[in-house]
Amino acid sequence: MPTNYEDAEEDEIMLEQIRIDDLEDVAFLPDEGGATRAPNSRLKQYAARVLTRQRDCLWRTIERFRIIIMIVIALAVTLVLMNFVNSEDNTLPERLPDESIELAQQVIEQLANTTIPPFALTYAPIVILDREETYFPSDLSTHLQNTHPTYNFTPTPDTFYPLNLSNLDQLNNFNGGDVYLSSREPIVSLPVWLRGQKPEESSLRTENATNCVIVVVEKELERNETLNKHLNVVDVFYLYFYSFNDGPRGLGRQVGNHIGDWEHSMIRFTDGIPTAIWYSQHGFGAAYTYDAVQKIGKRPVAFSARGSHSNWPEALAHDFHGIDERIPSHLAFDYTSRGSIWDPTLSALFYTFNNTQPSLSPGSNPSSAESGIYTPAFPTQPTGFLYFNGQWGDQQLRIEDKGQEEIYGFFKWAGGPKGIGWGDKVMSRDKVCPDTTIPDAPNESNTSDKTAVRECIIRGSI
Repeated sequence: MPTNYEDAEEDEIMLEQIRIDDLEDVAFLPDEGGATRAPNSRLKQYAARVLTRQRDCLWRTIERFRIIIMIVIALAVTLVLMNFVNSEDNTLPERLPDESIELAQQVIEQLANTTIPPFALTYAPIVILDREETYFPSDLSTHLQNTHPTYNFTPTPDTFYPLNLSNLDQLNNFNGGDVYLSSREPIVSLPVWLRGQKPEESSLRTENATNCVIVVVEKELERNETLNKHLNVVDVFYLYFYSFNDGPRGLGRQVGNHIGDWEHSMIRFTDGIPTAIWYSQHGFGAAYTYDAVQKIGKRPVAFSARGSHSNWPEALAHDFHGIDERIPSHLAFDYTSRGSIWDPTLSALFYTFNNTQPSLSPGSNPSSAESGIYTPAFPTQPTGFLYFNGQWGDQQLRIEDKGQEEIYGFFKWAGGPKGIGWGDKVMSRDKVCPDTTIPDAPNESNTSDKTAVRECIIRGSI
């Protein structure tokens, strides 16, 4: 096959064969009848061949740089979208709807004689969903009804049915709880139950759906030498559940889809006064002082990212590179905006957690992430699901499975996450931030050998 150099050399030889007197004859001399001579046919052929070769050379050059050109175009489009998203009107309302305020007050009154302190509700976060969100907060029981326990893509034996929030911890008896709550329908078909329930505009609640768990963790008294007194420190966790995590997209590809999605905020109180708030983001997150974040009244705002539901203190396009340095800059983003408003306290179960006592769950396993006991605010509220050691979604699809793709070590269909008390959702924290490690390159088991613990920084501004 001729090279570009050989083609160019042949073109030059052909052009040299066209004599200058031929060009002059064609241009200036008439034929015997007085008419201008027709162009030399050999000249036309040579010129056509030269033009064809130059055109082919141009297309080969474009093809060689096609990927680079596509990346440049994609980055340009992304930057335009970022500017559009960041310029949208995301102004927060000055107050919540009257109906929502009334319902929130009713919850405070119902919990008045329980172990849940009033400040846990007075300062509870308000979640702002993205205006283009399609996967909303999901009812926990509905999630269980549409899944079944599996291990290595095979249903687990000897399971008591139906599974519910009270008996889910029985699965810990099988393989130490290393099981998956797999969708009864193929996950790549995105069954409708994954959509969850959109909060109502006037009440800010998800009707007949329980999709939030609020856990109060009393810590040991802290001595403050400056004030010469002991301070009562309490961490309150607000855990939000979604049945589906719609992973980020970039360059026409998508990674990180999975069934089951636990996100959370945590507020640290000192003598009943909020001092700091934690926003969970893809296995880690960010901490801020209470005074630094946006609020509606006294309640801090958590912007939930479109699809991934990670929590952010402001409405912006958030670059994934800032979360995970393995992802190139300006390639994938978490988008947050002023969409539907959700008050999670209106759809919540309430508990206290004491890590000084051993877990009393009959199905618990010594290898569980955290040892302690959850006490419900009301005796009728279930506790079994809080001790479940398994994953709340399907096992990561194999590379040969329909719909699975791998993009530089990341997979389109990842495994479901563990629940409360695992990973970044541990209840016992000395710092506002959880002790999580910096991620290494991902692999099929979603594990990392890296042991460097992330630094905990409490930011004074957003």
